[in-house]
Amino acid sequence: MLRASLASLRASCAVASISPLPACRCRSGTVDLILYMQPYSLPLSIPYERLAPVASVDHLLQARSGAGPSLWRAREFPGRSAAGVGTGFPALDAVLYDRGWPRAGLVELLCDARGIGELRLLAPALAALSQRQDGWIVWVDPPFVPYAPALQAAGIDLAKVLLVSTKRRGERLWALEQTLGDGACSAVLGWLAEASFADLRRLLLAARHGRAWGSLFRPAGVAGQASAAELRLRLAARPAGHLQVAVLKRRGGWPPTAVELALAQPAQAAYSP
Repeated sequence: MLRASLASLRASCAVASISPLPACRCRSGTVDLILYMQPYSLPLSIPYERLAPVASVDHLLQARSGAGPSLWRAREFPGRSAAGVGTGFPALDAVLYDRGWPRAGLVELLCDARGIGELRLLAPALAALSQRQDGWIVWVDPPFVPYAPALQAAGIDLAKVLLVSTKRRGERLWALEQTLGDGACSAVLGWLAEASFADLRRLLLAARHGRAWGSLFRPAGVAGQASAAELRLRLAARPAGHLQVAVLKRRGGWPPTAVELALAQPAQAAYSP
């Protein structure tokens, strides 16, 4: 708008060069423009009515609302869709970009301790995937052996559960990347204490390529480190079987306040004694 007025001004003035970013200062009734030319500057005063009207932010947002997520407020979800795997917790779905876990992406779950309900948080989605899809649900280096009766009681099809054990960090990263990118897995769970940004970036790209939901359980102390994961959650135990979930990073906008979820009480522990 302002540049259009400057263009018409340039056409009517014999000047050698005008800076694309002129300095501006406002005065009652007019706008003073300092047009930087070579080799000197020429101050000009232009009445407001000669300047093209500048659209407000609200007007621009309304004008672009039907043309895709090219302009949005940081607190909003541009182009949000229900493309995710439902978590089984409506309060959590409401604050996630895909209204659930990403079907082809990487999630970090940061926990202060093990056994606080992190598996019960994932159980509804894992059960739905095992019943509706043919892909494997892979566990890479869980700290304890998953207890089959508890998984079965949660609705997870044991015939689609695959355990992978490694001995070194490099092998663990390789196993995660291969299972995420293979295209034969619906979900991949991994326990990874140490990982660089480049490591996480490779895992994210593998998950997108293989159309798999990857979940990494990591210590809460890495919350301050940079991460390529598109979703980062910090989990904390609360009384009466509740779990607090704080969104540290998500697609589409600033993280909201933490949500507290009431987890179903399992008949048996998810890990074997």
